[in-house]
Amino acid sequence: MDKKYDAIAEDKKEDARRAPRQLTALLLNFSGDPSMLEDHLDGRREAMYILLSDLSIKVEAALVEALND
Repeated sequence: MDKKYDAIAEDKKEDARRAPRQLTALLLNFSGDPSMLEDHLDGRREAMYILLSDLSIKVEAALVEALND
């Protein structure tokens, strides 16, 4: 059973490592052409907010974990 929890923990750590890179890429993409943000959000505003919220939570969790280590 410990192997199962270890695998889940490792998966969550990988998600936490990936989240900052995804957020950075997204922000760089939009900072290059701010008008692209409005075009991208057209019809997908709620999905975008959910994505940013999810990434923010993952980044915060990774920071808390890093500070605790």
